[in-house]
Amino acid sequence: MVIVQQRGVNRESWTLALEQAGENQGRWVFQRTTSDASGATVLEVRSKVTVEDLLVGELTTLVATYDRRNDRIALFVNGAESTQESDPTTGAVHQAAFTTPWAARGDLLVGSGMLNGVAAPFAGEIERVDAFAGAADRNLASAYNDATKP
Repeated sequence: MVIVQQRGVNRESWTLALEQAGENQGRWVFQRTTSDASGATVLEVRSKVTVEDLLVGELTTLVATYDRRNDRIALFVNGAESTQESDPTTGAVHQAAFTTPWAARGDLLVGSGMLNGVAAPFAGEIERVDAFAGAADRNLASAYNDATKP
C-alpha cells in the first residue's frame, strides 16, 4: 500500500509504502527508480520491523531519505535505522547505494499510487506527510520522531 509517491512522466521517482505480500509482507519499503523509463531499475530499502512489531493504535513515524552527497537511500522507523547493508535473517535492507537521481516533475500522491505496476491505495490513516529539501540523518530522524509524538 502506497503511503506517498512522487510521480515522473512515465513512472514513479520514489515511493514509500507498506508491503502487502510475499516474504516482506508487513515491512515498510522506500523505493527509488533509476530513470523515468518504464524499464528502469528499482532500488529499495526495507524496514527490519514489521507492522506486527509495533503497538496497535500508536503513531508510527517513517523518514525516507536520499543523501546525494553519499549516494545512499535510507529508511528510519520511529527514529531508528540499522547501518547494515542487509539482515541475513530477514533479508531486510536499511541503506542502499543510489547513484542515478533524476528530477521528477509529476504529482506528489498521498495515500495512492502504483506499487510493482499495480494500483496500491493505502488502507489506513495517514496523519501527516512532510517533504524536506536535503538529506535526513539518524539525529534528524530521531528528533523528528520525538517531535511528532504526542
